[in-house]
Amino acid sequence: LGVVVERRARAQGTDATLDDICEAEATLADTERIAERVLGSEHPLTAAIERDLINARGAIADREMGYA
Repeated sequence: LGVVVERRARAQGTDATLDDICEAEATLADTERIAERVLGSEHPLTAAIERDLINARGAIADREMGYA
């Protein structure tokens, strides 16, 4: 989980590259699958990871469209 927190922080920073955000998205996607399996889809941590994953995917889309 520490790696996820580190990658989330990097992805949220203004100096994050598209590669940083893509790496964070991949890590969050893996973590989400594990959290759902271990904790269940209704667990607050699983829900938080899902929100972060949505935000990371939005940031990627923004970068690819030239909005950020």
